[in-house]
Amino acid sequence: GRKTTPYQGYRSDFWYPHEGGNERSVFMIWPEFEDEDGSVILETDTPIKQKGTARMIIVANKMREYHKIRIRKGTKGYFIEGSRKVAECEVIEVIGLLHNPTD
Repeated sequence: GRKTTPYQGYRSDFWYPHEGGNERSVFMIWPEFEDEDGSVILETDTPIKQKGTARMIIVANKMREYHKIRIRKGTKGYFIEGSRKVAECEVIEVIGLLHNPTD
């Protein structure tokens, strides 16, 4: 893992076991970390707790259909820095997979 926890705005690659890809397939799926109430943390200088929730944004619009048929509640994945898995996660809900709120 990491030596320190990330801050809001952290950008790593994301990997999850999936059909149609190989072990080296990583994706630009970035976290927007949430506070205990489920609201996105707005302050970028606030360290993120070691455990919590995040809204994951699929950055590449052309990949939304690919992920739509692969990501489900219960899917496990990892934040990747270089070739290292630095954090693990599990999908607890899928919302608006075909809509990027920053578009």
